[in-house]
Amino acid sequence: MMSAKNNSAGFIFIFLGMLTAFAPFVTDMYLPSLPIMTSYFNTSISMVQMGLTFSMLGLAAGQLIFGPLSDKFGRRKPLITSIVLFIISTFFCIYAPTIEAFVLLRFVQGIGASGGIVIALVLGIISVTGICFG
Repeated sequence: MMSAKNNSAGFIFIFLGMLTAFAPFVTDMYLPSLPIMTSYFNTSISMVQMGLTFSMLGLAAGQLIFGPLSDKFGRRKPLITSIVLFIISTFFCIYAPTIEAFVLLRFVQGIGASGGIVIALVLGIISVTGICFG
């Protein structure tokens, strides 16, 4: 029978792995729909690809936001905020009325995804080394 500590460590390991999967999820789930989106939004393929570009920019910018926030306010609140931001922006991406709104929402989605990535990285470092940076 596993102890509570072993169960907790296993859960944390799986949870951190899921958080780091946000970046591939933001890109890989989007790529197969590119041709269909051009006809849906009645726009060019390059404009639809801007959604991918802006999500990468959001991933980069969000790490600069959520890293310091997690150092200042702890890991939990920024992590919950980033996950909620990711979920809400994903929902609105589904119902985006224009390609411009979609591209902007992809940027916000990237910001939300970056919080999970950067905080999971820090939590992994803390769990291995025991050194807390914030």
